[in-house]
Amino acid sequence: IFFRALPRAAAMSAARVPVLVVTGFLGSGKTTLLNRILVDGGRRVAVIENEYAAELGVENELVDARRGATFTEVEEVGGQCICHGGLAVFARKLRDLIRHRRDRFDVVVVETTGLADPAFAQIFFVDPFLRDAVALRAIVTVVDARHVEHHLAKAVAEGCVNEAAAQIAAADVLLLNKADLVAPERATALERRLRGLNAAAPNHPCERCDVPVGPLLDEQAFALENHPAFAEGVRHLEDTGLQKEHA
Repeated sequence: IFFRALPRAAAMSAARVPVLVVTGFLGSGKTTLLNRILVDGGRRVAVIENEYAAELGVENELVDARRGATFTEVEEVGGQCICHGGLAVFARKLRDLIRHRRDRFDVVVVETTGLADPAFAQIFFVDPFLRDAVALRAIVTVVDARHVEHHLAKAVAEGCVNEAAAQIAAADVLLLNKADLVAPERATALERRLRGLNAAAPNHPCERCDVPVGPLLDEQAFALENHPAFAEGVRHLEDTGLQKEHA
């Protein structure tokens, strides 16, 4: 079982489009997880990914998965990371999918770049259209057991955040991928460290993201009240009037 049992808010009705955000550093296994969702999830999936991912060959990696899946299409967010200058493009792409092709998919999966700050998902609660049309199911962070300590140890400039730590802290579900490639005692230590960064999110050691994908698509793990910093960011965006830019 992946998700905490959370009461569904009345607003999270079946009419809303379920959205799953998959994040994690380059090489962590995000695309492997996405392939499993496409093939084993039993859903028609629309994928939104950064153009950076496509340039690195993610588009090609999805070809085999498409052959065995009820798959819609890949939408690319071009130019910039969706957590920075590409946010407006991302919001427009998602609005267009929902407005014009809603009958062609059951769920939207957003695969971010390796350096994306998951806080970009605040737009789901600020954009006037998306706020009423989208149900954010969960932020799933795929963690590379072999390299996460290196990423967490990276120094950052004053006023900036460590992206790996931010991705882990924002997660509703943590997948400690490639756990089979590290010693058991190291995997145990990594699990403790992940709990130190995010005690609320379930943490699942796995190999090649071999996890049941049904719960990832069916259950409601995200709740804004469980993410105080996230909620504060939503209030800030509302106060600055950003929602008007994306209407």
